[in-house]
Amino acid sequence: MKHVSPPKLRVLPRVIQRGLGRHLEGRLTQKEFAMSESSAITMRQMIQAGAHFGHRVSRWNPKMKSYIYGARNGIYILNLESSYYEYERARQFVAKITGEGRKLLFVGTKSAAAEILETQAKRCNQPWVTHRWLGGTLTNWSTIRQSIEKLRRLEKLTEEASAKNYTKKELLQNERQRAKLERNLSGIKDMGRLPGAMFVVDINREAIAVAEARRLGIPVIALLDTNCDPDQVDYGIPANDDAFKSIELFAAALANACIEGAAKYKEVQARKPKQKEGQVAAADDRQDGKGPEVEVIHSGARRGAPEKPEASSDDPVTVEESN
Repeated sequence: MKHVSPPKLRVLPRVIQRGLGRHLEGRLTQKEFAMSESSAITMRQMIQAGAHFGHRVSRWNPKMKSYIYGARNGIYILNLESSYYEYERARQFVAKITGEGRKLLFVGTKSAAAEILETQAKRCNQPWVTHRWLGGTLTNWSTIRQSIEKLRRLEKLTEEASAKNYTKKELLQNERQRAKLERNLSGIKDMGRLPGAMFVVDINREAIAVAEARRLGIPVIALLDTNCDPDQVDYGIPANDDAFKSIELFAAALANACIEGAAKYKEVQARKPKQKEGQVAAADDRQDGKGPEVEVIHSGARRGAPEKPEASSDDPVTVEESN
């Protein structure tokens, strides 16, 4: 196996021990780095959120070498120029797919990310998985959909008055099943179909989810810490995937992109020409089970056979009596 040497560490001067952020901020602002006006994240916000801190130098993936700026006190420092560039690519992609009416699935089951991702997904009306990733959630969607239907039946059962016909033991068993399904499927029960993309926090922990998405060709957006493999994702954002503020910063920005894309999708749908009255009436008839009147041609009539003349009222009518 070919040995990959670690990157040459740029040991930062001791003068900035009190404020690493101020050093990086000054260094990056001196470079005239173009930032999109529509972006929801600035370089200052990434520094304040601690997005530039990686793992210890003993825990790193050699494929992240190009995204590492240096090290301080045995901890890798990520290059925020690369982080901003990759984030902007991901943001534009998210706005594009949501503008086409597709969904972005938020995935993160670690304690630092679960509550944040659920909050941001609810805010932008997108699906989420924050408790436990069930194997086959994407690759075996038909079975997952059956579990979602079961959850809906149990929810309806608890609301209806017919539940009074059950014993206390049966009601308790139904409530336990409903609570278990609610924990695992509450975020995706309204998804309807496979998502257009997936945003993942900590791809090492969510390896099964990433593998299913790659198998189905679903683009993966993820925060990449220094111990991650960037080849596993389509849109990797080099950033700290353990800090609350860092996760919240990028999750909120992508949620804003979802809201932006959904608003454009609604505008496009509103501009589409409405159906004509005749087409609407025909569609309503089909929904009511009524269709247009059709002329039935019996198969007994031979093609090309001469038509029989219609009997007039003056012609005598003979009736054959059956024995």
